Amino acid sequence: MFELNGTFIIFIASFLVFMFLLNEIMLKPVGKAIADRKALVAEHLEVSKSSRIKAESELVAHQEKVNSARHQAAGIRNEAAAAAQKVRDDKLKTIQDEGRKKLDAAKKDLAAEKKALVEGLVDQELELVNTISKKLLGESAKSNVDREKVRKVLEEVC
Repeated sequence: MFELNGTFIIFIASFLVFMFLLNEIMLKPVGKAIADRKALVAEHLEVSKSSRIKAESELVAHQEKVNSARHQAAGIRNEAAAAAQKVRDDKLKTIQDEGRKKLDAAKKDLAAEKKALVEGLVDQELELVNTISKKLLGESAKSNVDREKVRKVLEEVC
């Protein structure tokens, strides 16, 4: 059946040499490359984790700065709006005061003109009454019209 001769021993010896050479030439360098790659991946993973943590902390810091800037901007905007409102109110008050002064002056002028017109109308009314009564009653007619009563009536009418 199975004979043990020198070919079998040479075959086993060549197989062992082949396995040794295969291990030395192929398997050890491939294993070393896999181990190196695994170490490189682990190193990159650690670097990426630390970078991620750093980026997250910088993001939080940046968001805090942005929020702070927003709050400051809102404060500045509110202060500017309040200042603008104050300036607006002051100018509006000044304009209203000037308008009131002009209105009061115009009312005084109108009252003075009205008084002057009423005085002029009183004289014309008295003259007209005297003329009418002289024409109706003759030259000797004398009118008893009170100047103050005529003024009061004309002021009520105007």
